[in-house]
Amino acid sequence: MIPAYLELAHMTREELKARAGDAVLVLPTAATEQHGPHLPMGTDAMIGEAVARAALGHLDNNYVLAPVLPFGSSHHHLIYGALSLSTATYLAGISDLLASALDSGFRRVYVLNSHGGNVECVRLAARDTALDRPSVIGSCSYWDVSRPAIEAAGLGHTGPVPGHAGQFETSLMLHLAPGLVKLDRVASGDHRTPMEGLVRTPGSSIQAHGDWQRTGGFTDAPEYPSPELGRALLQLIGERVAQTLTEFDALSRASIAEAI
Repeated sequence: MIPAYLELAHMTREELKARAGDAVLVLPTAATEQHGPHLPMGTDAMIGEAVARAALGHLDNNYVLAPVLPFGSSHHHLIYGALSLSTATYLAGISDLLASALDSGFRRVYVLNSHGGNVECVRLAARDTALDRPSVIGSCSYWDVSRPAIEAAGLGHTGPVPGHAGQFETSLMLHLAPGLVKLDRVASGDHRTPMEGLVRTPGSSIQAHGDWQRTGGFTDAPEYPSPELGRALLQLIGERVAQTLTEFDALSRASIAEAI
């Protein structure tokens, strides 16, 4: 089945020119970093691309899917292994990608993020680009727009959503790439919750030096993961992200129309 949305990597420059002015460019952002002893380094990129495709599968050809950016701000995982960009470099890189998308003819871009370390930079790049250039830039992390539905459905009951290398991500990977999941390498009790995950005051944040060393690279134990849970999560996340993109399409189309 050919998807209704278009893939930027498959388009010629003539096709890009014809489509860019009216389409929403969806840019998935991810990371290449450790995910415990049992998940692959490309977990965030694989999940991020799957979420984007699941969401766009519900929508029409107003959208163009960019290749996933597989590198992110992951210096906090370098003690275990990562290919990471510094905060300044990542912010500059995202800003350059947004600017180049506008230079290539797009006026509306939505950054769909799948790595927690990217959040602040993505938001700053989106804000500053829209301030400087005639454009509408949206962004979200897929778990933020889908968490209420996940919790309401009782699908995130044993750990945080999304967590890191816990039940949530492990279940998604068991669904997407089961051959890359090595649950036999996880020892009982070999993780501790990061200090950030212990904060209970809404709006408060704590960053502690050496915290990830103490956790063993997890936020929660990958207890009771299953491909069935992963499939259900991806379906629900895809639906909620599709709703988010639909809203962005409508609001950004009206904003662009007023500006020209």
